[in-house]
Amino acid sequence: YFGPFPSSYAIKQTLILIQKIFKIRNCPESTFKNRSRPCLQFEIGRCSAPCVGAIKKSDYLKEVRHAEKLLRGQGNHLEKELYDLMDENAVKRNYERAADYRDKLSALREIQRNQSITGFKEDRDAITSCSNNKGTFIGVTHVRGGWILNHENFILNETGITQQVLESFLFQYYFQREKIPP
Repeated sequence: YFGPFPSSYAIKQTLILIQKIFKIRNCPESTFKNRSRPCLQFEIGRCSAPCVGAIKKSDYLKEVRHAEKLLRGQGNHLEKELYDLMDENAVKRNYERAADYRDKLSALREIQRNQSITGFKEDRDAITSCSNNKGTFIGVTHVRGGWILNHENFILNETGITQQVLESFLFQYYFQREKIPP
C-alpha cells in the first residue's frame, strides 16, 4: 500500500505517469490470463504487454520495482539506478535500451520538478498555520528526500494561534508517529 495521497486527482495523475513511464499493466487478472494478443494500451505505448510475453518477466519485475521506488519517495535512488542502467546499456551498445532509460530519466525529472523542493534533500515537515473567527487551521506537508509526499490539513476549534495551541498540536501529532523527521 502507498499513500496517503493529498487527493484522488493526485492518485490518478500519479498512476497515469507511472503507467506512461514504466509501462505497468492496468488490466484485471482475468483479462491478463486470457489475452492472446497485446491490448490497446500496448499499441499506444503505455503497457509492455507481459500478458503475451512481449517483455521478459525479469525486465517487467524491474519496472515494477522502479515504480515502487518512485511511490516510496526514493526518486534520487531511482534516478541513480536509471543512470547506471543507461550507461551500462550504452557501453554494451544496446542503444535502444539506453535511449529508453534516458526517456525514463527525462520523465522522472519532470515529475521531480513538479514535486520537489529546491535545495532540500533531507526529510522535513513543513507546518503552516492560520486562524480566523471560525478556528485555527494547521497544515503539515511531508517532504522526504526533497520530494513532497503528501499534505494533511487539520482544523482546531481554537480561535487564535498561541504557543500553547501549537505546542499541544505538535505534541499530539508527533506522539502518534512512528517515523519523525529530524
